[in-house]
Amino acid sequence: MYAEPDTYQGRRWLVALVPAALSAAVPSALALVFKSDIAGQMFVGAVLASMVMAFLIGATTAATLARYQRSAPLQRQAAATSAAVSGLFGTQITLHVVSLIGVPPPDEIRWFGMNEASGWFWIAGVPVAAAVGALAWALARTGAPPVATGVPPEGTPAFRLGPQQRAMFAATVWVRSNLLVGAALLALGIAVTIVSATRDNTLAPGLVFTIIGLWLLAQSHAKLVIDERGVALATAGTLRSTIPYAHITQATALERSPRSATYPPGGSDHGWGACTGTGPALHLQLTEGRAFVFSTHEAKTAASLVNGYLHRERNDVDHD
Repeated sequence: MYAEPDTYQGRRWLVALVPAALSAAVPSALALVFKSDIAGQMFVGAVLASMVMAFLIGATTAATLARYQRSAPLQRQAAATSAAVSGLFGTQITLHVVSLIGVPPPDEIRWFGMNEASGWFWIAGVPVAAAVGALAWALARTGAPPVATGVPPEGTPAFRLGPQQRAMFAATVWVRSNLLVGAALLALGIAVTIVSATRDNTLAPGLVFTIIGLWLLAQSHAKLVIDERGVALATAGTLRSTIPYAHITQATALERSPRSATYPPGGSDHGWGACTGTGPALHLQLTEGRAFVFSTHEAKTAASLVNGYLHRERNDVDHD
């Protein structure tokens, strides 16, 4: 992995954990201010729920940041995700506290009154979560990977490209594991949401399953594009991540694709990409220390094109 200033590491921890703390502090402080106007058990339920959720989010995020402490991109994803989830739950509980002020308690209080929280509070939390997550992504910056200067090793297949010649390669792949799991979670989420709505229960579990299912479905179809700008992976039709040639050491063709969980679109300790677990795959060694892998039957062609661009970018005109 590439080295980066320690200030970036600390900033990502703050960006990830401060929203989790605020998701408990804001509704708890509001409940304390209006404690005399909130029924006893309802007050306890709101404060307890905010504290428990903040602890779970913070503990999960801290464990993730510690596990990927040498991978800045994954830490950035964890920080943004933690901030977004904190914004969602914090907004829901805060609105619930506001709804309790000056309202007499119901005849029967269950779950410290948390079952009385309106499902619409979760809907209101979605734009807040999106805004907080986007801000966290911007703040959780990462250091730039080092620039590769050497050419691929001798004997590595590479096309000879002229100074002005343009060539492009494109391929698509379905990640079946994401497709199957995403479809199952989406169906479960819709079913749970419908049941919760008819019984006037919280919509949170159903919405969580639905969002995760949609996210996995969006990442189940990926497109690889190789051109003069670099190597790009597009998911969900529009989400595009491009690796410039300056951050690629070399390209090789694997005879067998790794499992999809090893190089998922969202990234792992090993790297990222889109894999099926069967057939050949394009493998890019990145300067950050991880790898990019994409399953395609034309892996040798793709690797040769990438290496050809690497030779041309680094002015190695005499390669074979």
